[in-house]
Amino acid sequence: MDSDRARGVLLGLACGDALGRPVEFKSASAITAEHGRLDEMVGHGTWNQPAGTVTDDTDQARCIAQSLIERRGFDPVDIADRFVAWYDSEPFDIGRMTAKAINRLKHGDAWDEAGRHVWENSPEGENAGNGSVMRCAPLAIPYANDADRLIETSQQSSEITHADPRCTYGCAVLNLTIAGILNGTASPLRNALDRVDPDAPNELMAALEPLACGETPGSLDTSGLRRPFAANSTPRRALCRECRRSDRDGCEPRRRH
Repeated sequence: MDSDRARGVLLGLACGDALGRPVEFKSASAITAEHGRLDEMVGHGTWNQPAGTVTDDTDQARCIAQSLIERRGFDPVDIADRFVAWYDSEPFDIGRMTAKAINRLKHGDAWDEAGRHVWENSPEGENAGNGSVMRCAPLAIPYANDADRLIETSQQSSEITHADPRCTYGCAVLNLTIAGILNGTASPLRNALDRVDPDAPNELMAALEPLACGETPGSLDTSGLRRPFAANSTPRRALCRECRRSDRDGCEPRRRH
């Protein structure tokens, strides 16, 4: 593995988080009107913090990274404990599902109970946030050459606070993609989608298949403003022009063996 790429996983996560922090929750048009192309660290904005300040996403990623180092591997109990200690430090930013789950951890729930309880008691549209996928990248470094273990740890790390399958599988796909990049894979996202369990949520796969086919989305909705998916409403390949041409053309997913 290229050590520069491994460092880039962590630095890229933190830098991207800090770059976007001042405009979190703003629409693309609002960002353009205020900043033009935002490619430098700016201060204040959302959360009113100095330039370069990271959010809860990087804070939790750091908890995972430190746990991996100190425990010499994935330890969900230790990661959950670190989340609680971070929560008690009163961070300026924390997602609602994450806060609810960590509060349950503080009051005795096991690492694999808190997030599930929050998920099962949240309405559709408020039960599959992106909090776990934003922090999970450190896992891709030690498990880059063990896809099965990477899938398992990615999903379990998500379950601590976000147990919806769209979240757990989303973490697995992202980390498999990062692992592919670390290993110089030609088509890391395509390989990741082919590698995950065929029971992965249809709406997650439908959103990612066009990207694996090389398509660029016309627009991206802002975090917190996206209309929730309708369960099982979209075929996995419905949005991919290449895949629509023919069952034999374009980027038909390879069969899993």
